[in-house]
Amino acid sequence: MCFVYGSPLFPGASLLLNCTVLCGINISPHNCVALWKAKHADLHSEDYTMTKHVDTNPSKQTIVTQRLHIHQLTADHFRDEYQCVGRSVAVEPVSFIVRLQARRESQAPSSA
Repeated sequence: MCFVYGSPLFPGASLLLNCTVLCGINISPHNCVALWKAKHADLHSEDYTMTKHVDTNPSKQTIVTQRLHIHQLTADHFRDEYQCVGRSVAVEPVSFIVRLQARRESQAPSSA
């Protein structure tokens, strides 16, 4: 599951991508992984921040989320592919690819 938060997608905007994995019931967070990969970018550079959040709800379901914050979008971000990968001992590995699409100039906010 992926949630995308942030300003409209145009160069200079900030973006937050969430990669969330429902790990299963009574699964240790150490046995569950949610992570972001990029085809070309170094996600450990100063352009990005990654954080991990673990939630065990009252029904004992473990949910792991890795958040990828892109501080300032550039043209390079719109050419790259971002992959959310989820793994748990309780389920088969799953992944999906996110490609960012810039808003057309006519849709970008005016600077008036």
